[in-house]
Amino acid sequence: NAADTPTSTVPATSTLRSLRFASYFLGGYKHLLASGAKFWPSAGGIFDAHCNVASKLAAMKPYVVPFRSVYCSVPTLAEYQGRVEANDLILKSLNGAIVGLCHWSADPEKQVLGALDGCSVHAAPLNLNTALLPCVGLGLIRGVDRSRQCFYVLTPIAPEQLRNRAPNVLVRAGIQVPIECIFSGVHSEAFPYQSSDGLVSGIGDDMMKSRNAPIK
Repeated sequence: NAADTPTSTVPATSTLRSLRFASYFLGGYKHLLASGAKFWPSAGGIFDAHCNVASKLAAMKPYVVPFRSVYCSVPTLAEYQGRVEANDLILKSLNGAIVGLCHWSADPEKQVLGALDGCSVHAAPLNLNTALLPCVGLGLIRGVDRSRQCFYVLTPIAPEQLRNRAPNVLVRAGIQVPIECIFSGVHSEAFPYQSSDGLVSGIGDDMMKSRNAPIK
């Protein structure tokens, strides 16, 4: 029984969506309950007065993904591709967003990421149909570091799976991060900028870094 309440209520679709995403990024429904949050459909869905879900996510070790190692696909910004302001718009759109961690096995001559400016964000080609790309799983862009030119990504996907088919395309989802995953009220620090302990691993075309190695 998903709902820890005596009242039988049919949850709304949006409520179930929030439950699925929050559970997914925490590693499963049992981890959601272990955080101290409850699922009460009659009370509006996830009941988490102390922002336990957001705190758990903020404490997770993110993967570090260099700009140079991935293409970025933001369908709503396709018309800006090639313009001066495209980089800034893509970074702002991805920060704090849910993304698909996809793999594009194009011909080597078509993948020119390494030859491009490391400070640039590489927009996916307009003719790339991202809907057909294999998706390893979902990620949450926890932060964007412009000085180090990298994304910080949370995902429950095991490192072994990421090594087998390294994601090299981040596809922004058309859905918002559930409010339960974001600090609110007295917990006023915005989720995308919440600090972690600085331990990361790498995904993308670069070699995996150890979870025990700090960012340099």
